[in-house]
Amino acid sequence: VFNSTTSYAYSDTVNASSRNQFYSNTISNVYNGIYFSGYSSSISTYDQGNIFGRTGYGNSITNFGGSSTICYANYISAQHKFIFEGNTINGGNGSTSTMYGIYTINGTNASIRIADNTITLTPIAASSTTAVTGTSYGLINQIGSSGTNNNIEITDNRVMNCSFANTTSGSFYGIYNAASGYNVKVERNRVMDNTFGSTSITNTGTHYYFYYSATNTTTGSISSLSDNIVKGNVRLVSGTGAG
Repeated sequence: VFNSTTSYAYSDTVNASSRNQFYSNTISNVYNGIYFSGYSSSISTYDQGNIFGRTGYGNSITNFGGSSTICYANYISAQHKFIFEGNTINGGNGSTSTMYGIYTINGTNASIRIADNTITLTPIAASSTTAVTGTSYGLINQIGSSGTNNNIEITDNRVMNCSFANTTSGSFYGIYNAASGYNVKVERNRVMDNTFGSTSITNTGTHYYFYYSATNTTTGSISSLSDNIVKGNVRLVSGTGAG
């Protein structure tokens, strides 16, 4: 039995937390809906083959965040052959700091599949005039960098119906891949019908609906970015326009 007050050291996959599967769970009223954190020394020590959701058997993470604390609805670190699929993520009311729907980090040459998830962020303050300045990320992937033979798949996800009524200067990243994998697919994702600002607060932050900042120069590496859609996003301003 593991607990929060005892440290456990390990150096190989024998002691990793691997091949766990989570389906059809409801998680609510939290700051971290799920938290997978392996040992990030090398790919041989990462957790292996964990699965959180499948299409038709996804998990629901709702009503997360709620203050000035940084919020990770889903935190995934040092995982290899990880699958995050078919989940619903909806929350953020009352949050004023940085917020992540799906956050992954640590995983050189690791493989990951993030597919068919629906993400809705709503960092709305109690007062319509309260300014929220935190940056919001629907999905940011950093697992799989420096790939020599790995696979990164970010497909069929939807960042939609987000409401940033109180957000002023905070930036927005819909789907962000920062990992330089060997085989990368960012395909058929949608960032749609999100609203920024209100008639009380003007949103001046920068919006990155799709952001890809990774380059792999290894011979034979492939990156495919195709059939992604951005539509129906609205930025509102306070005040009256001319004309």
